[in-house]
Amino acid sequence: MQTGRLRERLDIERPVESKGEGGGVSTTYSTQWSGVAARVEHLGGRQLFEAASVMPQATVRVTVWFLAGLTVAHRFREHDGTILNIGHIKPDERRTRMECLCERKMGQ
Repeated sequence: MQTGRLRERLDIERPVESKGEGGGVSTTYSTQWSGVAARVEHLGGRQLFEAASVMPQATVRVTVWFLAGLTVAHRFREHDGTILNIGHIKPDERRTRMECLCERKMGQ
């Protein structure tokens, strides 16, 4: 992966669960990694068809340098506030980068 291809900057948020007074659990998100270099590709055509075999609702592929601890519980936040929920993570063989299939959520 060439460094120049990771042109976007995304925040990676982790879930934080807290119990309310009524005993219910609410989930909020806090930034774990900020300004992570990434490549964001909106899937279409053949790419969308191939991604559907792993994650049917995938609409975006995000590539980042390898981050130990990144899981599908995390999510990406673009600079405009758009949320990309991670549904599948595939590290490369050398563990230098990760491809994440994501579902785009507007207005969160």
